[in-house]
Amino acid sequence: MARINMIVADPDLVYLKAIENYFTEHCSQRFHVYLYSKAEALEKRLLINEGEPDILLLHPRLLTDEIAKVYGGKVLILSEGTQAQDLEKYPAIYKYQRGDMLTAEILRNLQGIRANVLPLDKDSKQTKIGLFYSPEGGSGKTTLALAMGTLLAGIGKEVLYLTFESFPSTSLYFQWEGAEQFSQLYYYMKGENKQLMMRLEGIRLKDPITQINYFPPAEEPTEFYEVTPEELVSFMDQLKKSGLYDYILVDVSSSYDERIHALVELCQQIMIVVSQSPVSMIKKKALLKVLNSNGENGAIENKIIICLNQIGGCENAMELEDEKFILPYAPDLLVRRGKRYQINLDSSYIKSLSGLMESFINGN
Repeated sequence: MARINMIVADPDLVYLKAIENYFTEHCSQRFHVYLYSKAEALEKRLLINEGEPDILLLHPRLLTDEIAKVYGGKVLILSEGTQAQDLEKYPAIYKYQRGDMLTAEILRNLQGIRANVLPLDKDSKQTKIGLFYSPEGGSGKTTLALAMGTLLAGIGKEVLYLTFESFPSTSLYFQWEGAEQFSQLYYYMKGENKQLMMRLEGIRLKDPITQINYFPPAEEPTEFYEVTPEELVSFMDQLKKSGLYDYILVDVSSSYDERIHALVELCQQIMIVVSQSPVSMIKKKALLKVLNSNGENGAIENKIIICLNQIGGCENAMELEDEKFILPYAPDLLVRRGKRYQINLDSSYIKSLSGLMESFINGN
């Protein structure tokens, strides 16, 4: 997969080191980053033409007449808050902002300059899509998705958590104040947009604790239902073919329509989370009947993994039927980190996931 060649030039060596550390840790699949602290060295690099970079991020003091003359590509000024009048023709980005937001601005400025910078490469990575669904609300499917995502990221896998819920609980686990929201992508999803992956990468965030990639959820609960099944499938197909992720974990609401059915058909595994209440068991049977009637030759049935979540027990608990995996009630599952919660990897809940993780990874 082609990567963005970017030069960052700034006289502040501490800032350059911070840039190097961030892009190495979080964006090595997307960027080749070259660092310069002196204009003379950068001029020499550009003059000998060692492969023209896609973009230059420059401190104003390092933008010499020679650099402006020899480089005809995209230039962004690393601004400290003010912009000199003679540099107003160049777009500027504020240099002292979070790495994910800086990356988003860089990608937005690249749109239309190099549309193939994130090509669809079906052979670059075999991405697996897992759907997390429940016929009832409050079943714990989001917690399961994020617990499994945390474990997968912990073994070095690139994980994308994607929620299409009308009322997601994402803010309980992730923080995105000031970031662009998924509503923009619903808009782009509805048009024929060759730069969709570039725009996606512009709003994608990565949680520093779990290392899970995610998008801030949409602003309005009805936006998912304004997308057609065909648009949704095309969107998911582009995500999968981008080669950026090993696993895409899709979290959806408890409703069932043609969009959910489209996701059911394209995913490789369906995690159905239920409780042991009589209502949950009845809903589970009705759901399985619908799924099995819509799949040919067991195509959908063979992807289903049923998980019983013992959410604090149930006074009228039904006897177990075909639940292969039982998720124990664990009051210590979530621990606070500031205003957010994170999964406690030492809880009995996490320890119970070994068999489920193996079945999910191996597809059986």
